[in-house]
Amino acid sequence: MDLQIALKSAQRACQEARKIQLAHFGGLLRVSDKGIEGLVSEADVKSEEAIRKVLLEAFPEIPVYGEEEVFLGKDSQLQETSWVVDPLDGTTNFAAGIPYWAIS
Repeated sequence: MDLQIALKSAQRACQEARKIQLAHFGGLLRVSDKGIEGLVSEADVKSEEAIRKVLLEAFPEIPVYGEEEVFLGKDSQLQETSWVVDPLDGTTNFAAGIPYWAIS
């Protein structure tokens, strides 16, 4: 894997997720409770889908494991080289309109 291409792909994936998150921030959100794991919103799921799309376009051979995918029951074992994504780290803040969250 070319790390420069990986970095540029990760940055592009984050930019796509950011657009989705900013479009949802401060509005009415559909939020589900994951129990002890916290909350999941529509912005979480859509952000993860966008990140996955960008990363798989650049590196189709490298699996992408996302927090929300695992929550939805699509858990699987990590491979030696993998992308591990938390598309909206800080969903509680995000849902409450507090502008402190990250894409991890």
